[in-house]
Amino acid sequence: MKERKVAVEAHNITVAYDRQPVLWEVDFEMNEGNIIGIIGPNGSGKTTLIKTLMGVITPDSGYVEVFGAEINRVRDQIAYVPQRESVDWDFPASVYDVVMMGRFRKNNLFHRSNTNDRKIVRESIEKVGMTPYINRQIGQLSGGQQQRVFLARSLAQEADIYFMDEPFVGVDAATESAILELMTTMKNLGKTLIIVHHDLQTVSEYFDEVLLLNTRVIDYGPVNSVLTDDNLKAAYGGQLNVLTKVGDLLKKREFPIREKEFKKRSKS
Repeated sequence: MKERKVAVEAHNITVAYDRQPVLWEVDFEMNEGNIIGIIGPNGSGKTTLIKTLMGVITPDSGYVEVFGAEINRVRDQIAYVPQRESVDWDFPASVYDVVMMGRFRKNNLFHRSNTNDRKIVRESIEKVGMTPYINRQIGQLSGGQQQRVFLARSLAQEADIYFMDEPFVGVDAATESAILELMTTMKNLGKTLIIVHHDLQTVSEYFDEVLLLNTRVIDYGPVNSVLTDDNLKAAYGGQLNVLTKVGDLLKKREFPIREKEFKKRSKS
């Protein structure tokens, strides 16, 4: 069996805003070829963490390496799917235009797209089921369709590590299913996916490993070993009682967790 390399490692990362720590001495190693969830309560530093791992935020102390190198040396191997709410959807760009942006860094901003770029863009759009909308302005798409477009843009980058910030928020059941299928396909190709997620009810369904965060790392590893009562109480505190009650209601089917047509997808 091929030994997996460390894809992303953080060593004693501390990030503070106005002298208030958002991340405190965060330390871990993530192996390649896994689908990894970053979970924790609101304000726990999840988005700050992935932006630090990507080099968007410079930590106050500690350092990050990707495939054993400083981030700027391997930036072409990193792709990012932002939160949908952070994007200006009134920007006059089509689905094709947005996905082509994923090719700019491969060439450079001033290089014209070539036949190979256009081929990869069209293939990426097809993989997320958006070919019928290829010329549509992004503001005219539904929330699920917009999320698919940003997934296609990340695919067009042909990266090795994909950071995704809440990709399942506000999407329909069909898009959720498509994202899960795409994640599995990417994993089987040896890609590493690191995903900020908020829904405890679906963690075991989506991820191989999970990092439980609340300013510091509570625990990291396989889902079943991390999501213990003690770890969850350490991360969520008093919020856990509310989350547990919501989970009980969902299990009793008093409130559906997804639309009826969604079928649970087994992990390969």
